[in-house]
Amino acid sequence: MKPTSIYLLTIIVFITFMTFITAQEYEGNLYSMEFGISSVDYINLNIKANGYVDVEKRITLSDETAGVVIPNDVEGLKILGKNDEVLVYTINEINDKKLVKFLGGKKNQIKIFYTTPHLISKNGSIWTIRYSTSATPHHTLIYLHFLPNTKVLPFSRELLFSPIENGLILYPDSEIFSFYINYETHHEETINNLDYFAIGIILLSGLFLIVYIISRITPRKNVAKREFEEQREHKVKDSIKNMLDENERKIVEILEDSNDEITQAYIYKSTGIPKSSLSEIMNRLERRNIIERRKDGRIKWIKLKEWVFK
Repeated sequence: MKPTSIYLLTIIVFITFMTFITAQEYEGNLYSMEFGISSVDYINLNIKANGYVDVEKRITLSDETAGVVIPNDVEGLKILGKNDEVLVYTINEINDKKLVKFLGGKKNQIKIFYTTPHLISKNGSIWTIRYSTSATPHHTLIYLHFLPNTKVLPFSRELLFSPIENGLILYPDSEIFSFYINYETHHEETINNLDYFAIGIILLSGLFLIVYIISRITPRKNVAKREFEEQREHKVKDSIKNMLDENERKIVEILEDSNDEITQAYIYKSTGIPKSSLSEIMNRLERRNIIERRKDGRIKWIKLKEWVFK
């Protein structure tokens, strides 16, 4: 490579790096203007077909008054207080953002609602959502809801997440949290032609018949062997265990070894974790979509979600 080319490449890399650092510092300085917030509890991001996003953000206040940063281009801004009363607010515009100030009451939980096109962009068939927010590490949950039939493309492995139906739960690990995720949407087309519908029914019936015949002639020995191998490989992903604390890991490993649902009382007796702490841990694991619970009278049954297994 010629010296001139190396020099130009070095300049491009340096400018790109400085642009990234400047953007990070800008976001940090901007969100440092927020005040009166004890914690960011959760954020719901509901993506709509037209590229707009419905945002719901719940915060807990540390003071009587508070200020929250939101995008500059929003519609239907509404702030609800402790008893869902509508709060009066004022707005200061700061470049491409707004600082919303309101009186909400110390220690009260406040909900902020708005719709914005500011978070979504599109390039060809690829859509991208970019979002930044202040957060409370290891406490804030960000629920990202996509449209049905959406394909989420590979994204940064540094993001901690859990899958949910048509979406993700993200776990911020810093006080200023930013992410971007690319995705594709596929809208189903309605078939109005009766002939196509009839052909589809015939093909589907034939497929069920073939599956039934194969299932009847498969040796039971092979079926039992396959079931044993599937059970043996039913292990929780290492990436899930790595994001758990010591007590959470104990509970997940007990559930992993059981291969079935077990009672919360059994977990209490097996781990020795105090009941008050155990209940809080169970709530935390359920919010992360790692376990599911059901009640049968006074008995609480627990089992792991299918997605956590390898």
